[in-house]
Amino acid sequence: MSSSKQQAAKQLQLKLELEVALKPKLLKLFRRIAREFRTAVAKTGRPQEAAQYRDAFAAVIAVHDKKVQSAFRARALRTTKSAEPVEDDSDAEALALLLLLWRTDQAAAAAVQITETNVGQMDDAIVEARAQLQQERVQAATDGKVTAPASNREVAALAAVLLLRKFNARAPLIALTETQAAAESTKFIEAEHESEAAGEGKPRKRWATVGDRLVRGTHADANGQTVDFDTAFIVGGAQLRYPGDRSLGAPASETMNCRCAALYTEG
Repeated sequence: MSSSKQQAAKQLQLKLELEVALKPKLLKLFRRIAREFRTAVAKTGRPQEAAQYRDAFAAVIAVHDKKVQSAFRARALRTTKSAEPVEDDSDAEALALLLLLWRTDQAAAAAVQITETNVGQMDDAIVEARAQLQQERVQAATDGKVTAPASNREVAALAAVLLLRKFNARAPLIALTETQAAAESTKFIEAEHESEAAGEGKPRKRWATVGDRLVRGTHADANGQTVDFDTAFIVGGAQLRYPGDRSLGAPASETMNCRCAALYTEG
């Protein structure tokens, strides 16, 4: 295995360990939403307001991002000639502030995106439940049975099951995507800050995949791509400052489920 693949694989293992810690927290919140969804639909035939959980998601993600940032500090290769970091309280405080600002913005943006998807899935679950119950009644009528229209309680019970299935499928993807963004952004922010604090040129960066069969084609094509620090990687026609970066408009197809890593070297 090449050095780049080894580094990417080692960092991936750490990311996977962090993902495992986030998934149960997301599932706990999703289960709460599904319970309250069932109650709301049974009473009114409509879901509760999804936006009421936005702050809860933001809080969960912010705590997770802080944990990831702590784990990935010093993962970017040092750009100083010595292997030792420059010890300066003001520099450390400045870096801590940069990381705080990033995770505050990221947690808020992620919570909005999660909430928007929740709204669609809650509505879809009701539509799917009504259609399934209606189909059952059509079949019953074909068999000569007389049935009453589905009640809100029946719709709520089935829709809640369908919704929880959707949530269960999303939790691992959210955990992976958020962990990747926090890990790779931490390396990016630290590499830039450290080079500036040391009075040296910014490092260069290289895109590295883990090299297995799960790597998507566009990311395999980007493997080994090396650019200046302030130049974006071009991956599948999209621009990314680092794997998982969405700030330059990269589509979900290039950021979701990404396990790649950016490796930093002296400029």
